[in-house]
Amino acid sequence: MNGIVILHACATLSAPAPVLRPWRMEDVAALVDVFRDPALRRWTSSASGRRTLGCTPSAPT
Repeated sequence: MNGIVILHACATLSAPAPVLRPWRMEDVAALVDVFRDPALRRWTSSASGRRTLGCTPSAPT
């Protein structure tokens, strides 16, 4: 993957919007393990393209 992917998640009534850090090389092994889980793969896809969650992300500060 050569591009930058920016994820946004809306705040809810019970929690603020999360702040995510960029991926690091040391995250790779854990990420591979997670994506090997059939339960997770059932609910995710590798479809490309941008998907909008219906919220407006706040501007970076």
